[in-house]
Amino acid sequence: MRTFTLYINNEARGPFTEEEVVKLITSGDITGETLGALAGSENWVHIAELIKFGAAIKLSNDGKDIVTPEAETISTSDRRKLLTYGLATQASIEQITPDQAAAIIQEHEAGLKKVNRYRKLVTISSFAAFLIGGLVFGIFTESGSRLISGVVNKFTAKEDPKLTDAQRRFEVEIKRFEKLNADVQKIKFDKPRGASNPKYTLMSRVKVPSNSGFRINGTIDCSPLKELLAQSDAKPEDYIRVYILNGEMPRDIARAVNQQITTLEAVVAPAMGESDIERLRNDAIMSFPNNSRFPESARLQSEIASPKASNDIDGIVKKVLFRAQIAAKSGENTSKSNSSTNDNARASKQWSEDLYAYIDRLKDFQNLERINRSPSERKNAWSKFNANDGAEITSWLLSSNAKEITANAEGQFTIPESPRLSLNSSNSQILIATKVAGDILYLNWNSRYLYIRDFELNEISRDVFLEREQYKVIERTTTGGVSLVARTQVGNRNLSARRISPKWYFLRVARENDSDSLLFMADKETFDKYNTLGQVIPTSTLAKLEIYPNPCESTVPPSLTPGE
Repeated sequence: MRTFTLYINNEARGPFTEEEVVKLITSGDITGETLGALAGSENWVHIAELIKFGAAIKLSNDGKDIVTPEAETISTSDRRKLLTYGLATQASIEQITPDQAAAIIQEHEAGLKKVNRYRKLVTISSFAAFLIGGLVFGIFTESGSRLISGVVNKFTAKEDPKLTDAQRRFEVEIKRFEKLNADVQKIKFDKPRGASNPKYTLMSRVKVPSNSGFRINGTIDCSPLKELLAQSDAKPEDYIRVYILNGEMPRDIARAVNQQITTLEAVVAPAMGESDIERLRNDAIMSFPNNSRFPESARLQSEIASPKASNDIDGIVKKVLFRAQIAAKSGENTSKSNSSTNDNARASKQWSEDLYAYIDRLKDFQNLERINRSPSERKNAWSKFNANDGAEITSWLLSSNAKEITANAEGQFTIPESPRLSLNSSNSQILIATKVAGDILYLNWNSRYLYIRDFELNEISRDVFLEREQYKVIERTTTGGVSLVARTQVGNRNLSARRISPKWYFLRVARENDSDSLLFMADKETFDKYNTLGQVIPTSTLAKLEIYPNPCESTVPPSLTPGE
């Protein structure tokens, strides 16, 4: 048996059997124009198209239609209407004449039409109110739009010539709104404008440490030192270290380094005679750095050259040290506005350095004299020096955090990161260490007892330092998520098709001690991953993003305006 679903009072009801449908029509609850569909079907049509009234109604218990005799005076059509409308029973219909049947049917159908017109108007009004209400309260999501569009299309699938112009206009406006809504849902939002490639910005901001911009390769040849030691039984050991200094050596450390090799030279060299010692004494004293710019320079030189003073090296050292300290202090006085004062300060500083070098030469002579005049001093001078001044050099290297590089047995070394060095200008930045008789010997980079061969200086790529940069999250910002609408009129109501603008995610980052920051747009996954202020983002991640001057949103398409 067929069953049907009916659209009654703005909702689908059922299932109903054919008999139940006929009873609903007879009672006036529905009309032949009521929308209906076979159960399980979505093809909604007027119910009159699915049921030919009376054609499928059982009129007898045995399932067979009552056959009207040919002598029946009421037409088959009128007979069916009387029975369908419930205006007669099977027994009483025989008592009705054809004229009476026609009159009864005409009167009943006139009443039905009047009722149906009223109910149709109510149905359309209710449907319109339902439709507009749905639109106003957001039913027109993508799925909601399809649902209501389906109902509207079914309801208006067959054009009814009896519909009024107002109803037709309403249908046109509904369809126009549906198209507007569909078009709004298809709108593509552009990415926010103002992005720039982060590669150049990040690279331009790379901080290369002053002592780490280059890679150095070379070979240290100790042949000159071996020639010096050949005068004695001592030999250099297979021990070579390269120290990259973080700053200039203090004056006393630099003096100790120079004094160490001087001591070694004195120990391994043959003993000198008195005439040689006196010659060296005179050479040392007469090497005083006279500076005609300072009157006290000539007076000091005159005092030193006197016979009495020449035999008192310690006294000369004290006088020169006093003058060197005063000159050094005067060299610290500089002025931004007075060029004459600046010139004097620079000259004083230079003279103080020359005086300190003179003092070192005098002490070197004293050491050499002591070793040559005393056999016991010669024997113990090397070990004694390393136990005192030599130990001071080692202690200073450890405390200064100098970078230590080990050379191989052939003297080859690689400094992975170094300042810009050269064979001629690296004396104050590199110190070489080897061993003699179990003690460490420190030599300057340009010492005459070393050869530096196969020297190569290569600049390190800035990419290496970029990978080490530590940018930290200092701010997290989102934009978008704004309600936008396109408006049109349906009936006497203004309706809106809505879209929500896309969300965009921004991370502001900066390095430690940066005075400025960078703003990156991130995808949601990256934004969620770096969700803690102070968290470090690798530069490899930042390089895949884009930089923006400020947090911003997509440009609003011309067809949309901000919603309420």
